[in-house]
Amino acid sequence: MKRIVLGCIILLSIAASAQPAKSPVSDVARTMLAGREKNTVAAFEAMPADKFGYKPTPEQMTFGHLAAHIVSSNYYFCANAGAVAQPKKDELKGTEDQPALVAAMKASFEFCHTALATADAFAPLIGHRRQALWATLGLAADAPRTAPLTAGTSSRESQIDLLPPSEGQNIVADYERTSLTLRRHPLALLRSRFDAMRLVSAAGIAKARHKQPIRTTGIVTCRQRPSTASGVTFVTLEDETGTINVVVWRTTAEQYRRELVASTLLTVYGHVERSETPSVPVIHVIAQRLVDHSPLLGRLTVPSRDFH
Repeated sequence: MKRIVLGCIILLSIAASAQPAKSPVSDVARTMLAGREKNTVAAFEAMPADKFGYKPTPEQMTFGHLAAHIVSSNYYFCANAGAVAQPKKDELKGTEDQPALVAAMKASFEFCHTALATADAFAPLIGHRRQALWATLGLAADAPRTAPLTAGTSSRESQIDLLPPSEGQNIVADYERTSLTLRRHPLALLRSRFDAMRLVSAAGIAKARHKQPIRTTGIVTCRQRPSTASGVTFVTLEDETGTINVVVWRTTAEQYRRELVASTLLTVYGHVERSETPSVPVIHVIAQRLVDHSPLLGRLTVPSRDFH
């Protein structure tokens, strides 16, 4: 519960002072790391060692327990923001001595630097994700000597400029770390190729007439086969213009079972079923043939919800 309250406080402070950023966790990086790290570490270093057991009131935490709570929260929030595993460490009890608590505090902030750098949270501050990771690992010229790869060293090497990732590489990395991207939709990069293959987008299907033959493709986001649907499978595809609802009859599903079950990028050949209603038309694509075009996505992995 305390973690949830702490998270709400952080998010509310961000909403009040955030600047435009390329990633929603960029503001967390600015707020939590730039200010909180400096002030928090300084406060715990300045507190006399014999005061770490002090409690202002019986209901409040001691200074030592507060330190342990902040360390735990840093690992929890940064691991989730960066989609990385928390390091396996003995849980602090808050009764450790000052040097141990301060060291744990610094280590938790170092973890946040690396975790958020891999999630591209430092783009507005340091540059692209490769440069950010280079800096947080301690390889940049002005990196602190407490960074993982240079701790305890005094030498500094000349700065190098790393090549920025391509748009496609950034999108793949975004999905690997956070299962989403705030950049362009992955299929936007393939649209010219799809046009050459005469694959219609979701926006194009919305304009198609009833019974019109169609071929389309999209990333599979959901497969459903309700027990009351007599073996019919409903598939939702997504592209950069919207979603496509696909109906796969039992015979088609049996014929193209591997494509239906295993595809991430599924191409459908069939026809449009369009039913006009007073509000919006109800549009489905009735599948007649399925093709797995997942190799076109390269290393991109996108999870789907299946048969729920």
